[in-house]
Amino acid sequence: MHEHALAAHRDGNLPEAALRYRTILCSDPSHFDALHLLGVVDLQRGDHRRAEALIARAMKIHSGSPSAHFHRGAVLASRAQIGEADNSYRRAVVLAPDYAEAFIERGKGLARQDRRDEALKSYGRALALRPTSTPAWIERGNLLAVMGRREEAIAGYRRAVSIDPAKPGALSNLGNILAAAGRLDQALTSYDRALRVAPDHVDALNNRGNALKDLGRGPEAMASYRRALALAPDGAGRWGNAGELMRTGGAEGLALAFARRAVALDPADPRHHDNHGFALDAVDRHLAALAAMRRAIALDPLDPRYTANPADPLLNLGDLEGVHRALRRALAIAANFSRAYFILAAHYMLKGQLPAAWHHYERRFEPPAGLPSRPFDLPTWDGGRLNGKLLVWGEQGLGDELIFGSMLPDLAASGAQVVVEIDRRLQPIFARALPSLEFVGREDPPAPRLRASDIVAQVAMASLARFLRPSSDSFKRTKAYLTADRRQLDRAKTWLSGLGPGPKVGIAWRSARRTTAILRIHTDLVEWGPILATPGVHFVNMQYGEFNDELDAAEKTFGVTIHRHHGIDLFNDIEGVLGLASGLDLMISTGTTAYTPGAAAGVETWLLYPHSDYYFLGQDHMPWFERTRGFLRRPGETWDRAIGQLARALRDRAWPSGRSRE
Repeated sequence: MHEHALAAHRDGNLPEAALRYRTILCSDPSHFDALHLLGVVDLQRGDHRRAEALIARAMKIHSGSPSAHFHRGAVLASRAQIGEADNSYRRAVVLAPDYAEAFIERGKGLARQDRRDEALKSYGRALALRPTSTPAWIERGNLLAVMGRREEAIAGYRRAVSIDPAKPGALSNLGNILAAAGRLDQALTSYDRALRVAPDHVDALNNRGNALKDLGRGPEAMASYRRALALAPDGAGRWGNAGELMRTGGAEGLALAFARRAVALDPADPRHHDNHGFALDAVDRHLAALAAMRRAIALDPLDPRYTANPADPLLNLGDLEGVHRALRRALAIAANFSRAYFILAAHYMLKGQLPAAWHHYERRFEPPAGLPSRPFDLPTWDGGRLNGKLLVWGEQGLGDELIFGSMLPDLAASGAQVVVEIDRRLQPIFARALPSLEFVGREDPPAPRLRASDIVAQVAMASLARFLRPSSDSFKRTKAYLTADRRQLDRAKTWLSGLGPGPKVGIAWRSARRTTAILRIHTDLVEWGPILATPGVHFVNMQYGEFNDELDAAEKTFGVTIHRHHGIDLFNDIEGVLGLASGLDLMISTGTTAYTPGAAAGVETWLLYPHSDYYFLGQDHMPWFERTRGFLRRPGETWDRAIGQLARALRDRAWPSGRSRE
């Protein structure tokens, strides 16, 4: 009977095993193995009260059983009696020093008590006894990940899956830590391996969605989220993740519905109220967004993220002092919270308080949530004289390099020896404009030239503003600094003149990216009716990206031709873009990269901008470029008033050679 009971237990047939153990106890109530193992069956079934009673009875018969102490520890751990469970595991390994499973479980309990070094030692003992124990490698990896020792954790997970490739949990955890380390492609490979083993592994599906989202592969991420939600529709976190993706992808209505679902499923989790707030803010329900975010703060008042996030709806409401208060409260909780410093810098930029703005902007690269920096192991320039060359590196995209590049002529005029790492598309353009500076195209890892010994200090390009743009007055000397290639300009002028008489006006209305924050800065072309109705103007598309459908719809709706130069790649051929822009009479744009090459070359530029665009530095024009004019969308407004104002200005514009209203 005993052997049959053990066989049923080993096969996972718990009802049969329990029946046979009870049969044994009917004839022998003091049978140690039957009492003990019946308690283990109840433990596996989740009946912890009965399990504890049976194991206690067994231990009165045989108190020296390491297995009984081990299972008593498991019962106590399941009831969150961690200290007592640890005592049982310790007793088990005293009785059986080669009991690897007891060392693993003891390590888990120690980790739950934040006794991390002791937990690592316990896992180490388990692995010394059993080097091929995948649970030990996995648990050790989990703890190392929590401790921030990522590379050791990655090595441990890799060891676990090399021993047993069919462990989807280990593969998913490996993906998680690779993603946290920014190694998203490797993380995705690990999630895919987990899903080949277990196609319905919900955590792997959800985390795969997170990685795909961060890689910019939105449709694939949504498919992964939807699969996870179909398998486990009660997962609040998965609804929240999918909703966040929809919000950043421009599907604000669905994002709001998903965020509400997450809150309904788990109203005690502040993350869901915070995401609900962002979703409400994305549909311009700013007061409701504030209320949702404040519920998140009430649930977790010590997390600086929740405390700082009301800055977004407050900024959209135009309440700059409220923004300042929210950020100061967040920084009082976590003095190194880089995102708060970034937003605080934007707050000071909007108010035109530049010394404070640049001071806080310097912390934009700091962990834990800072912007990505460049890997140069050099002292940061403090604005003083150098005994060698200064490395200036561009940041945050081509548009920012063209804006902040307006300070490079100051460096050239000072006689400083400067090497500039810059987007490869801009390298020949900047080299032509500023021949006294050395320009190197950006690549990863950086070009060997940038490791040379003659370079003694480095600085991010925007950080030059601390020294070169300390006040509004310091922008008065900012002039056009780029020039188009002569052949490109001549070709562009020939094409433009072929459009017929009348002013040639370039237009760009949005970014190719569709995050909520970016969408708020830009427009849809369908909103430009009053501008496109201006008589006598030849409108020229300068908008990069796949927007032919939007252009076709605007032409049909407004009865206007928007000319497209099919010989220029508006995203990659910046020389061609600069030549075309330099041949225009005027450029009209939102705050997209498309306007910046022409503005840097001195092309007259009119900009539609929201009150939250901090690059305007609190002024009515873009101070980084000399020939700009701004048309402001105030808090709470649609674009209609600003577009109407610009359209009237365009109709009244006095063109050279009488070209207006031709």
